[in-house]
Amino acid sequence: MNKAQKEMIDSCVKVEYDDENVPLLDIIYIMPTTKKHDSGYKIMYVAGYSKETDTCYLLDTICDVIDIGDFLYGNKIRSVHIDIKKSGIIQLWSRYQQFKTIFRLSSCTFEVIDKR
Repeated sequence: MNKAQKEMIDSCVKVEYDDENVPLLDIIYIMPTTKKHDSGYKIMYVAGYSKETDTCYLLDTICDVIDIGDFLYGNKIRSVHIDIKKSGIIQLWSRYQQFKTIFRLSSCTFEVIDKR
């Protein structure tokens, strides 16, 4: 993990895996690590930023899969943009929707909610 990634993690509010009070997120940040999950895939750190609270939240530190949306229940993604910052942090955002954290542990699952 590089210095910029460590600084981002250190600046985030750490939330428990069962904390249901995480606000809707405008940006999801993904930071690859060199650690391996039991499945053999690499572990990612997942953080999220809320414009409403102007806060970054550290959501998951043992995740090897990220799921977004649930098409079985009509939770449709309108648009999700992905880029990688100079620091190597992967960033996801949408102009039309926000991300709601549903489940966080080995997998990190987000529902998309239309912006108000």
